[in-house]
Amino acid sequence: MPAAFSTFDEPHAHLLRGFVEYGWPDLTLTGGQVPPGVFGGFDLGTFVQSGGRAGLRLDVPALADGHLLPDDGTYVFVAKLTRNAQGATVVLVRCPEANFLQEFPVDPANPAWAAGWVHQALLDYVPAFVRWRRQGGEVPWSTRAGMPDADGAPASPALLRFLGDLHHKRRRLDSGPAEGWWLAGAPPARGPIGAVASAPAGGAPLASAGLPVPGPAATPIAMVGKGAGDPTILSRAARDELARRSARAGGVGFDGLDALNELSSPGYALLVLAGLGGVQAVLWFVNGISVALKYKDQPQALVFSVLLAVLVAAGSAGAGFGAWRYRQGRGGPLPIFAMLFAALLPGCCVAGIPVAVWAFRVWRRPGPTALRALR
Repeated sequence: MPAAFSTFDEPHAHLLRGFVEYGWPDLTLTGGQVPPGVFGGFDLGTFVQSGGRAGLRLDVPALADGHLLPDDGTYVFVAKLTRNAQGATVVLVRCPEANFLQEFPVDPANPAWAAGWVHQALLDYVPAFVRWRRQGGEVPWSTRAGMPDADGAPASPALLRFLGDLHHKRRRLDSGPAEGWWLAGAPPARGPIGAVASAPAGGAPLASAGLPVPGPAATPIAMVGKGAGDPTILSRAARDELARRSARAGGVGFDGLDALNELSSPGYALLVLAGLGGVQAVLWFVNGISVALKYKDQPQALVFSVLLAVLVAAGSAGAGFGAWRYRQGRGGPLPIFAMLFAALLPGCCVAGIPVAVWAFRVWRRPGPTALRALR
């Protein structure tokens, strides 16, 4: 794979270069303000901060026929390099507000083509979606919240350092061709857009019934006249696979699955301590019986032991259910009770207090907090 710019020969670099060559300005220094006269721009802020995993932010004004839709303003698409159900590298582009989810292939021999496919698909889709919105169309909240997501692949440390240093020096990525580190110092000659490829059989964009769907993606500039294959529109099977994996995270995509992974270990520790509480309740009950048999003239000892055993058993059951809800990322008082039970359980407080503190700190992290908000 030849270098996209400077010495970077990874798909992320080719994706970035592709958007620059299609006229997308770098908005990182402008706070996401798309300048007049351009279709959209990209913002590298979250891309660099997340090491590339959060994907590339694409801001596209809600424009159609020269008029902006004020209620929507700007649609924020996210383009992530990831792998599909077949293990192939793709660019997954997602925007719940515009009901858009589509994947585009990354050809190892021509990785910059993916940006062309994304550019043309959005160029076709956004105006159609805005016209539909003007006619009274609205994307339901359940559709937006349930849209699948995927983990983004990390970018190389060298590329991230380059981009971070670039914007630290208040320089824009789209100045690359003029600055001379864009391969030969200038982008390839641009040809006309217009050779439209048909969608593959059985493929369908991910959109709900009644909503506008992205049309067949056009051949990007670099491909015109070369007879390359069509872009892959997300198939129903791929959509179902993403939905199944997203459902395991409560419908919030792979970010939710990451949050569940964070909660798994401390939740398991809480579950173990809740089980130890149940064991302790049984031991206290047996101890009460033995005391009553030995000291028959002290029935209060039996009553005290039985009551204490019942209380601890009930607490253990509640803490166990709370630990299960904790591991599921669900809110409510029971996960908090599970943490308190672990810290206050007699006989286990030495181990329970640090476990409770650990569980609470993980519970308050941004990922689990966002997961609870959607559950």
